[in-house]
Amino acid sequence: MLKKIFVLAMCLAPAMPAGLLRIELAERSDVLGGKAFGAAGPYERLIGRAYFAVDPKLPANKIISDIDKAPRNDSGLVEFSSDIYVLKPRDPKGPRRGSSSEKKPEPTPLARTLRLLASRERTVQELDRALRQKGVEPDDRAAALARVKELGYIDDAAVAKGRALRRISKGESPGRVAQRLTQQGVAAGVAKAAAVEATAGRSEARLAQDALEKRLRGRPVRDEKERQRLLRFLLARGHRTAAAFAAMKALEAMPGAAGEADEPGTDGTDDATDD
Repeated sequence: MLKKIFVLAMCLAPAMPAGLLRIELAERSDVLGGKAFGAAGPYERLIGRAYFAVDPKLPANKIISDIDKAPRNDSGLVEFSSDIYVLKPRDPKGPRRGSSSEKKPEPTPLARTLRLLASRERTVQELDRALRQKGVEPDDRAAALARVKELGYIDDAAVAKGRALRRISKGESPGRVAQRLTQQGVAAGVAKAAAVEATAGRSEARLAQDALEKRLRGRPVRDEKERQRLLRFLLARGHRTAAAFAAMKALEAMPGAAGEADEPGTDGTDDATDD
């Protein structure tokens, strides 16, 4: 006979490669003489045995040791049984924890802060703003932020480094990245250092060229219209005009590239500011 399984397995039987045949109850009695357990009320105890049958031919059942040697019933299935022991509310329609009749306690400011950090990385300023939007009082916000700093759960410098790397990889200039980080609450010096570190020693012109190569995916510039669009793309990401033209010139000097770039025109709206 197969080993006993937990009651939870019985509850999940419909989703498993085993079929529940029947349940035989040997005892049904009140727990602690019918004492109430909060809003759920009294509990009762169910003791009995559950009977199952599995198909030994199913691939999912091959992991059961020696199932191919087990006796089979008339339907070709292997039968087994398990003890069950269940504690449940005596009144299944009674109130439950978390129902409208029981108000859930408000999370503490620290708990709110930890939940916000669990969802994504944030600067101290962003955390403070999110807590304020949730109605947390100034003193409580300050105490919660001080605690997560003490625990080492928040570090603006670390957040800045990660964001700077992502923004540089998207083609933004170091100056634009530093400006964006400052707007997100990172100190100016920390923001600038993170942007410089993310360049890995590459000049702004080299970064701009990398952004163009990534956008073109190895193909040459098609025509003058696309050349102008690419220049606007670089300018929209904060690259200075000189760096943008240097990048375009270096790109066009590569084998198979088109001719040299002209000054960016004013014909139309910049359509290369997608992110």
